[in-house]
Amino acid sequence: MTLAEREAELATLTRLLDDAHKGRGALVVVRGPAGSGRTALLHAFAGVATGAGVRYLHAVASRAERALPLGVVEQLFRSAQPDAETAARVAALIDEIVLSCVLHAPDADDTALTTVPAFLRLCGELLDLARDQPLAIGVDDVHHADPVSLQCLLAVIRRADTAPVLVVLADRERRQARPLFAGELLRQPHSHQIRLRLLSPEGVATVLADRLGGVPGRLAGACWQASGGNPLLVNALAQDQPTRADASGDQLVVGDAFAEAVMSCLYRCESTLLRAARGLAVLGDPGILDRLLDVTPDVVTHALGALETTGLLDGGRFRAPAARMAVLDAMTPGERTALHRRAAQLLHEAGAPAEAVAPHLADGDEGADGSAEQAERWRADVLREAGKAAAAAGNLADALRYLRLGERACVDDRQRWAVRTQLVSAEWRIDPAVAARRLPELVSAMRGGWLSGGELAVLAQHLLWKGMEADADEVMRCIASSAGDGEAESVRALAATQPWLRFMYPDLSERLRHDGVLPPPGDPATADAGRRLTVVTSVPGPPRPIPEQVTRAERLLHGQYAEDLIMGANAMAVSELIYTDDLGAAASRCDRLRRTVAGRPWQALFTVMRASVSGRQGDLRAAEELARSGLQFMPPGGWGVLIGVPIAVLVLVMCGMGRFEEAAALLNFAVPEALFDTPFGLHYLQARGRFHLVTGQPDEALIDFLLCGDLMQRWRIDLPSMIPWRTDAAAAYIRLGQWHSARQLTEAQLGLLAAGLPRTRGISLRILAATVDRPSERSPLLQQSIQLLHTAGDQLELAHAYADLSRSYQEAGQQTQAHMMARRARRLVYECGAAALPLQNLPGTEQRQAPDPDAPPAMLPGQDGIARLSEAEQRVAGLAAMGHTNRQIAGKLFVTVSTVEQHLTRVYRKLKISRRADLLQKLPPGGVDVA
Repeated sequence: MTLAEREAELATLTRLLDDAHKGRGALVVVRGPAGSGRTALLHAFAGVATGAGVRYLHAVASRAERALPLGVVEQLFRSAQPDAETAARVAALIDEIVLSCVLHAPDADDTALTTVPAFLRLCGELLDLARDQPLAIGVDDVHHADPVSLQCLLAVIRRADTAPVLVVLADRERRQARPLFAGELLRQPHSHQIRLRLLSPEGVATVLADRLGGVPGRLAGACWQASGGNPLLVNALAQDQPTRADASGDQLVVGDAFAEAVMSCLYRCESTLLRAARGLAVLGDPGILDRLLDVTPDVVTHALGALETTGLLDGGRFRAPAARMAVLDAMTPGERTALHRRAAQLLHEAGAPAEAVAPHLADGDEGADGSAEQAERWRADVLREAGKAAAAAGNLADALRYLRLGERACVDDRQRWAVRTQLVSAEWRIDPAVAARRLPELVSAMRGGWLSGGELAVLAQHLLWKGMEADADEVMRCIASSAGDGEAESVRALAATQPWLRFMYPDLSERLRHDGVLPPPGDPATADAGRRLTVVTSVPGPPRPIPEQVTRAERLLHGQYAEDLIMGANAMAVSELIYTDDLGAAASRCDRLRRTVAGRPWQALFTVMRASVSGRQGDLRAAEELARSGLQFMPPGGWGVLIGVPIAVLVLVMCGMGRFEEAAALLNFAVPEALFDTPFGLHYLQARGRFHLVTGQPDEALIDFLLCGDLMQRWRIDLPSMIPWRTDAAAAYIRLGQWHSARQLTEAQLGLLAAGLPRTRGISLRILAATVDRPSERSPLLQQSIQLLHTAGDQLELAHAYADLSRSYQEAGQQTQAHMMARRARRLVYECGAAALPLQNLPGTEQRQAPDPDAPPAMLPGQDGIARLSEAEQRVAGLAAMGHTNRQIAGKLFVTVSTVEQHLTRVYRKLKISRRADLLQKLPPGGVDVA
């Protein structure tokens, strides 16, 4: 073992050795905690002594040989390698003394043997070894020495001050046994004490550098933190590190050598310390360690203090998790199980939370030790509560472990079904398809009266997800029946479940309300201020103002409820942001939730919602990647009725990209029949209708769009910002040549729109323009559409609007403007990753399908001011006209915001305008190439 920070101690021993050469002997007691380097110091001293011509005798006391009289003394004589005559004489004396010991049975403080002639002669033989040359005696772990050897050593020590003898005894840090022997050592006038301290961070770095070569400073710091500066542990960690000096960088490797050193350190300590370390390893903290070990608090205080001096503990806890694991691994399974069972019992009696008790129940093999029924009941209850908490925290592996163990620990059917219901919820978060296999047995348990109100609510939610509408109907009636009898839990369950039902199955919700099973919305009997989860799309009546909707959505996004297993308050709030065309906020929220939620369904759901946002922004590549990622998180079989959402997103993306065969394959996937009883089926119908429309089947498309509209009106969720079925149907009517019907539907949609909603209004104006004959009337509508779609950020719809405006200009004979709009449409189509469908029949399309970044900026006739703009000013003006902020423009052009402001100031002066909005008149949207 590498010796570090022991120079002063070794110098003291060397000085005392020089005094022994001069006939002034001494006693040195080297004390230090286990692993502090007492043995290493003795070895170093042995080298110094033998190098100085001193006869060195050494022995190591052992706990196993403590009952062997004169075991240590015999080792000393053997190391002296005496001649045959002396060896025979010493052996005879030892035999005689051992026989006396058998008859007398002395202890460490018994001085009766000191008057036995054989004992005195044996001590004389030991001192005679110093007659020809100085003598040094080193005894390691002297606290384990047998009593007779200790008396012999005392006899030598008493005579050492006038003889060339130096005695060095390595003892442990604290001593409670053999107080008379310890006192005798201390009263010797020629005695000295050396106390070994743990290594400093610098000392640890020295050891590592000596063992490994150059090491990063952070590696040395991590080693000191893990070892506390205990030399035994430091050297073990050095052994665990890779052999190459540059391997693993500054990452500390903690391996088998460290674990073995930890246990070696503990085995050298008192048995009380080892017991305390085992108990602490099981508990993790010393809170009830005295009760676990069945000792007094003083004993625990002493043990923890002693373990602190070894560097294993810091503040009553293991410094390194690997040290705790080493202690646990060194215990037998039976020892660990017994301690965990007792810990669970004590913690439960002390009122500890279920999350603290459950790990001990699990590690204690569920405590199946034949206890009374009541004891078994609390175990199952604790495991269920802990499983629910673990699931809510996202620790699904622990949740399943606790709940499966709790299921086996139940004492009756009611308790067992309560645990199984919670187990289904935990399994749902990993794979809803697996959890669905348990639903039929839970329905049977409901019919048998084994489920409470809260458990029925969980069952209803999963049945709704899976599309088992008839069973969900039965469960809701069961909950309502119990709530009608005044059962408080069922009243709360009804309040929590009713919003889900209304959101997912409007017809079923209305039917139950018509039958008197459910109260009307807002009934005080079902109001729950903590769970106002209804979304704008599920509330009948006139649309609320957009700011109010967004504010409420933002408020819901700050609260999550563990029991919201289907759409969650967050998912519903994100839906509101999407349906109010606040796509930037919706994207940001989806991204945050995808990073923080636990469970595959949640991750899959928010990933697909993010894909939907990207699709509405016209970023088809991102939308495809996200939608497919969502289906990887959760395969189609786990989506239940929500499968309509990822399919709809992907079909819309495939249609936009012109990949019609892939879209057709998606639509051939078998979906649950119940899908079309839910709002998720509306998205599916819209996507299918769009597919029919772009593949030349306007009649089929019209059927899907009108069916979608019929359902939205019947369910009283007829919101164009959710699904603009009227403009979709109008597009189909235009393909069929029914212009009047198309115009009627589009004008009706515009009349329904609340203030705001730039994306939906922009789409509506574009479709309305398609129903207008005269280009002079069509172009202003398309220009308004472009402004709104700029604001909304839907690049693909914007491309369609530019393409339509290009055709309108071409029809009006304005070729320059037509080419300018066409170029902008081409650029957007390219950026979106879309197919060239919007570009058909555009001027210049036959020569160039992709945008030319090097093309010079185009101008409208009569706009002489534009010609006076520099190239940089034209780029800034073009981006500003598109609706970008100064900061966004700076980011796109890689300049400072101040530079953008200066360019805009010159643009305003040259174009003789005073505000940003006037750019659209002097510089039509897209009129300047910003590549």
